[in-house]
Amino acid sequence: MFRGSECAASPLEELTGTFEPFNEQTLASLYASEQDYLEKLAASISAALEAGFILPPDADKLRKEAPEAYRSAVAR
Repeated sequence: MFRGSECAASPLEELTGTFEPFNEQTLASLYASEQDYLEKLAASISAALEAGFILPPDADKLRKEAPEAYRSAVAR
């Protein structure tokens, strides 16, 4: 979630925004299962890669870290 310049401590923070993880209820409403999450994420990664928003090494890293990221989020 980007919060804008009023929350930024530096110009760099103004550009990068902030991160708030979804709670368990929100995750459950968006993804039926871990497999559903991984499939939707794979489609998003492919679209971002094709559009030039991310580079292949970044796509690989996101794919590799996705299962653990999902499990960590639902375990909170």
